[in-house]
Amino acid sequence: MPTVFKQVLSDSFPYANGDLHTLNANWVYDVGSFGITTNVCYATANPCLAYRADAGPFADQYSEATVSLTVVGGTQNCGPGVRIAAGANTGYYIQLATNLTQLVRDVAGSVVVLVTTGVNFATGDVCRLAAVGNLLTVYKNGAPLAGFTNILDTAIASGYLGQFGAGIATSNGLTSWAGGTALVQAGGLSPGFDFGYRE
Repeated sequence: MPTVFKQVLSDSFPYANGDLHTLNANWVYDVGSFGITTNVCYATANPCLAYRADAGPFADQYSEATVSLTVVGGTQNCGPGVRIAAGANTGYYIQLATNLTQLVRDVAGSVVVLVTTGVNFATGDVCRLAAVGNLLTVYKNGAPLAGFTNILDTAIASGYLGQFGAGIATSNGLTSWAGGTALVQAGGLSPGFDFGYRE
């Protein structure tokens, strides 16, 4: 059955250079920290999870980001995150660089890579991670990504919308972010369809 996405929050990082939380207090650090450099959000610690405190927690959700990728993953990684637990170093997230795409589960700092592959995303692409029930799906520019569709995992039932990062650099980052609800539609829409509703 197709999934309908309803945007609840967004951020295009239109800030002066500096600490993300200081510039927008709705971004709360679960672990690590993020910084803004020339309107791009980068990890400034290793690892980093941040969530938006102005929505949630809830279960069926999506988080997406437009990415800027310039180096391999050993230097810096970034991506959207879902079901992030406040103060628990827990959530699902995507780990992106110029040489990899990984879907990761992190429970209290215990990291498990659920799916991994070589290059799939490039600068300007939109990476979306959706969690609906016990299924996780990654989308590239609105279309389900092969090998990353309906991945079953029951470890994290709900949480906040947010983002992931690792590494201290200005190499791989996010130029915009959005998130909201992800709901299964009984019929009438095609898979991956963005309902277009915006608040």
